[in-house]
Amino acid sequence: MARTRRSVSAGLALLSGALALALLSFFLGDFWAAMLPALRLPADTVRTIHTLWIPLASLGVTAAMVVLGGLGFAFVWHGRWELGAEYASRAGLGLLAFVVAAVAYALYAFTGILLGFFGGLAFLVPWHGLLAAAGAVALGLALYWFLANLPVSGSRPLAAVAFALGLAGIVLLDLATFEGGRLRVAALDGAGLGFSLASVVLWLVLCLWGAEILRTHGGATPAAAAPHDS
Repeated sequence: MARTRRSVSAGLALLSGALALALLSFFLGDFWAAMLPALRLPADTVRTIHTLWIPLASLGVTAAMVVLGGLGFAFVWHGRWELGAEYASRAGLGLLAFVVAAVAYALYAFTGILLGFFGGLAFLVPWHGLLAAAGAVALGLALYWFLANLPVSGSRPLAAVAFALGLAGIVLLDLATFEGGRLRVAALDGAGLGFSLASVVLWLVLCLWGAEILRTHGGATPAAAAPHDS
């Protein structure tokens, strides 16, 4: 008797959607900055786009990322036994990292709301940035533990490189925030963004690759290796 791997494959496909939206979010600001002057819109319309529609678009993309990513992790977690006991044990570390990331991002959003309403709370500013960095690192660890042990050739080194690039991007972006000197900040910010983009691309490739391998060559894992369904 065998168990299919459809749950994990579906979860990886959902994670791919979340990562694709993450890539889209990197370019939304540049897209609007390039498009609006070319459209020659009235000043009031441009102001409305900047104050209403761009924030709403960003909120929609972020909400979709959260939903797809949460469902993706849930599907992979539900089907962890489909890939054997060793993968299931690693997935437990991934779940822990995912919970830490969720808490960090929730606190990040909360401190952002406080800073928006009470601008005088200057002591929250460094914590706001640190929470974002902590959430990104924890999310990278969650992706690593869920994806590094997939039954896909080269998944572990690819996941390690993706995590290392993401970590380097976070460090460089944080240094750009606190470093003095405009040229140095621009260089650090550009390098950090480049590393972050490369990391997201690698995670996306690994998710798509894993989903396709499990869908088309999923094979089976003996039922004895899966003591329970969830």
